[in-house]
Amino acid sequence: MVFYIIILIVGAALLAWMLYVKSYKESVRTVFIKTGVSSCFMLTAVVCTSIRASSGAGYSLFQYFVVPGLLFGLLGDVWLGLKNSQGKEQGSFTLAGFISFLIGHLFYIVGMSFCYGSGNPLYIIVPILVGICLGFIMGFGEKLMKVRFGNYRTIVIIYGCALASMTLLALSLAIKTGWTVKTLNLMFIGGVLFLTSDLILCQMYFGKADEKSVVFTAANLITYYAAMFIIASSLMFA
Repeated sequence: MVFYIIILIVGAALLAWMLYVKSYKESVRTVFIKTGVSSCFMLTAVVCTSIRASSGAGYSLFQYFVVPGLLFGLLGDVWLGLKNSQGKEQGSFTLAGFISFLIGHLFYIVGMSFCYGSGNPLYIIVPILVGICLGFIMGFGEKLMKVRFGNYRTIVIIYGCALASMTLLALSLAIKTGWTVKTLNLMFIGGVLFLTSDLILCQMYFGKADEKSVVFTAANLITYYAAMFIIASSLMFA
């Protein structure tokens, strides 16, 4: 547990440093710092898995889905970080970031379905169908959201479907288990924070919000990293 706390403190310190650096100028250095913060949530997953195993509960099958999901999140961080420091290749890095995070959410969806979805299949089918509907509503709701997706509309829709489905699936399975499974509760909280972070990022990338705004940047990164650390921490109870 001591290592867990230390990693959280180091991660928070690196995040504060990154926000400080980004408030002055976006550079390749921020990519390295961001990778450091992301490495901390990967370490959090490893430590939480070890804590669970040392408690006598053994290793959880769920870790084989969450850890790859977090790894793709780390890759997404790197791609989006490079987007801000590479002029002509911004589009390619943005797309790579979307795809990486998309794959991560798919890992979470499959993992929750496989490990906690036994019984009534409606607890899996309904949230995924609703999530898909929400993804399409977001993709074609540019006027309502006051954004313009342009060439990114397709990937935004697919990604939105996956993120909404992941969050709603965690909620559905948490309700199914009577909120007694801490892993699912944390996955749901992480999903809500992820949604919040991406809605902010959506305004920064495709809306009228200033992408260099310190306030929007801080809100986006704090909610995002809170989501990732919470998802990683869910392995302590898996």
